Amino acid sequence: MSRYRSRYWQTSVAIALFVCGGPAASAQEVRAAVTGVITDQTGAPVVGVTVTATNLATNFAVTTKSNESGDYQTPFLTPGKYQLTAEATGFKKFVNRDVTLQAGDRARLDIKLEIGELTQSVTVSENVSLLQTETASRSQILANEIVQNVPTQGRNPFQIAWAAAGVVKSGSRRGRPEAFMPAL
Repeated sequence: MSRYRSRYWQTSVAIALFVCGGPAASAQEVRAAVTGVITDQTGAPVVGVTVTATNLATNFAVTTKSNESGDYQTPFLTPGKYQLTAEATGFKKFVNRDVTLQAGDRARLDIKLEIGELTQSVTVSENVSLLQTETASRSQILANEIVQNVPTQGRNPFQIAWAAAGVVKSGSRRGRPEAFMPAL
């Protein structure tokens, strides 16, 4: 009988950890995404546009299509430099070779397609806006050298995080994550 109680207890603990640990694990997302709206020269949304984000370092490509509102999203991109292309019949091919994504970025790139043949292309050389309008979350990547070489009390990495943009330390809790408050 005790063997079954033990198995029940282990299963209950596993389910509780899964349920409670799920939200915490989702906050650790390091992949990025590019979203936007695709319109024609009149501002009308273009449906069924093939959008491809190609990582320039690995040549790995993620392809998606715009929906009936002209919206597109290329999720689950690893940080790096990307080339974004948009292709649709009756329009010139759109190319942006300068899309740089950091961990956790939700970059927005609205695309305006020009009427023409697919063999013609419009190449854009401007950067994607660094202003993250798609999400209110913030992240920072600390190089290993910074963690090792910056003097902190008790080698506490949270003390380095207090120097990040938009972080305000409140209270007297030493190094606990609860001491972090976003700047308003």
